[in-house]
Amino acid sequence: MGQKSPKTLVLGTFARIVCEVCAFASFFLGQAVLSGRGLDVRLSQADVLRAVSFAGIYMAVVTMVGFGLGAVIRHTAGAMAAMVALVFLAWPAVRAMESFTSLPDRMLLVNAADALTAIHSASGAHPERIPYFGFACLDLVLYLATFLGLAAWRISRDAYASPIRLARVSTP
Repeated sequence: MGQKSPKTLVLGTFARIVCEVCAFASFFLGQAVLSGRGLDVRLSQADVLRAVSFAGIYMAVVTMVGFGLGAVIRHTAGAMAAMVALVFLAWPAVRAMESFTSLPDRMLLVNAADALTAIHSASGAHPERIPYFGFACLDLVLYLATFLGLAAWRISRDAYASPIRLARVSTP
């Protein structure tokens, strides 16, 4: 990926650290509020540590997907709109297809987050929408590989462009 590779590594490391700190800080803050009402949960309880850790991993993956989208689109507003669509608007679009398939439900980032951060099995009206834990992990890896791969392709394609063409494209 050339010059972007160190940036990707630094951003990924920084995002992972910050997102894990935020996930654990949110957990402890939530526990401080909920423990007074008898709703406390301990990190030592089954699957709680895993759920909090994967909340941080999920946020770091979303950060890196946004970085990849920004590298591909090369327009701040366009990349932000694409991230909003990917994270928030994909859910209602998939709801429109649920009459004939539930596969897109399992491929959504938001549903992967539900599966990774749950401490109980999925229940409710449509538990089939939530992917299994392994599939949710695969989901994150696929999103990360897809968007960082597209970013690498875009950057390598731009590296082979002639300086004259780049100067013409970058002028306002």
